[in-house]
Amino acid sequence: MKYAETLAHARRLSEKRVMVSAEYRVTDGAFSSHLIHAAARVRFHYDDPNPAPADIAAAIELGLGADRWEQRLAEIRAINRENGPRIP
Repeated sequence: MKYAETLAHARRLSEKRVMVSAEYRVTDGAFSSHLIHAAARVRFHYDDPNPAPADIAAAIELGLGADRWEQRLAEIRAINRENGPRIP
């Protein structure tokens, strides 16, 4: 989906304002990417800091929901305890 379409759909579907942000490099202060935070835990990443309307997302990030995330975190902790150092 093109940048302009992604932004329009995100605005239409989101219950809150759509947040658009950019990441920058500390070394020279240049912006390196552009993100659309479309909904809770959904982000579209563009590798151009100023995407053109026809640019396509470089990546789409989908996060786990709150309950699902807590369940996964508990599983990770159990695995870590199971595989942790053995103290006699």
